[in-house]
Amino acid sequence: MGRIARSSNGRTRPSEGCYLGSSPSLATSDFVNKVCDIRGMKNTIVYDKAKYHYEGDFPKDLPIEQGFVHTGMFLGWMIEHDLYNQDFFQEIGLTDAVTGFKKREITGTKVYEELDGSLTDEDLNEEGNRFAQYYFDFSKGEYQHDYAKELVGDLPTIYHVKDTWENYDKISRVITKRYEKWKGKKWWKFF
Repeated sequence: MGRIARSSNGRTRPSEGCYLGSSPSLATSDFVNKVCDIRGMKNTIVYDKAKYHYEGDFPKDLPIEQGFVHTGMFLGWMIEHDLYNQDFFQEIGLTDAVTGFKKREITGTKVYEELDGSLTDEDLNEEGNRFAQYYFDFSKGEYQHDYAKELVGDLPTIYHVKDTWENYDKISRVITKRYEKWKGKKWWKFF
């Protein structure tokens, strides 16, 4: 079983897991499952961690918080469409953050910061996880491409996108279209 890290805000998060998305190795799902089996770990899927970005090839002139924005917007969309794990958010004390997001008092990026910059399968419900594995996976999903196409434009990097409701609304429309297309696929096409 993976170690559990306690953050400065008192929440516990997996400090290691079975990586998907922007993991250090950008591993494939098959590889992820094999590694998890070998380690005897719970098959925790780590979709993204902000530290992969701000500790990596990250612009020196930007605040670390900019490394949270792209995943925060995705998480916000998942919350808006009730694809997050409501029980888990209640258990870790984030119901006020969800309410704040839904009232547009705080952005999805701020909720992602409350999750210690770690988006895992624990944060999403069953349908949310299926969609995230299809769309958000950085090695084969379309989210990163859609985010860059819709929001980056002439900006130097994805990290320069501002965490605004206007930007969220733009990417939200794209995610919604991708979700509706995904929902229209037959279940047997995934196996």
